[in-house]
Amino acid sequence: MQEKTTALPEKIQAAIDHHQTAKQAFIDSYDKYKATLARLDKHRKTAQAAHNQAQQTGQQWRELIRLSDGALTKEITALRRKETEDNDLAEEFDKVVLEVESIAIESEREAYEMWCKHGEACHNAAKLYDDHVLQNATRELLALPEAKVIALNIRQSMNKSIANSEYCYGLDATKSGQEQYLAIAKEKAGNYLVSLFLGLIDGVEDNQMFDDVRKSLTMENSSLIDKRKFAPKSPAQKHIERYQATDNAA
Repeated sequence: MQEKTTALPEKIQAAIDHHQTAKQAFIDSYDKYKATLARLDKHRKTAQAAHNQAQQTGQQWRELIRLSDGALTKEITALRRKETEDNDLAEEFDKVVLEVESIAIESEREAYEMWCKHGEACHNAAKLYDDHVLQNATRELLALPEAKVIALNIRQSMNKSIANSEYCYGLDATKSGQEQYLAIAKEKAGNYLVSLFLGLIDGVEDNQMFDDVRKSLTMENSSLIDKRKFAPKSPAQKHIERYQATDNAA
């Protein structure tokens, strides 16, 4: 595992910087969307409370007017006036809710677009950085004396594989024949190399990172965004919508 990160190539550093910029842009947009949702929830609760209060007040004066055999009293009149005021307040907040809902939709769309840019930048930076780390690790690994021992062993195995192919199938001195024997030997060598690393691969977790730089190249939480609403429509979906539109127009 890499303990420290040296100066990175300019292209990779630029990709990481771009990712950080896109990431912060998404965070700002997402925070804005969350704040809008919080306000929307507050307005909905206020509207519902006003509706509930108006309903309760209406029940009160209707019960009183039944008890008074239809006679209007000051209390009943006051309750009816309060019911009207509560209904007016509820209707006003219903309008507010509709407006804020439209704001929330646009805010969610903006957050989704920022999330897409964040994801693209994250994927690009992570791939470039992973390739860079892999190249460095491979170079250091192959520089070890033990690597040469493994390479010599594999080379000998490849020679034996080619010899076995010639023995089993006969010597094919043509270029295509020799290339086929070599391809078989390389495939066996590749399988052998994979088998060497299988134990190590099984012990590595998918979320294990190389260093702090790689840990930063991750996606931010976006659970409040309903991405299905903004995802490109499939040809089948477009066909169904056209069919439904034609059917509704008929």
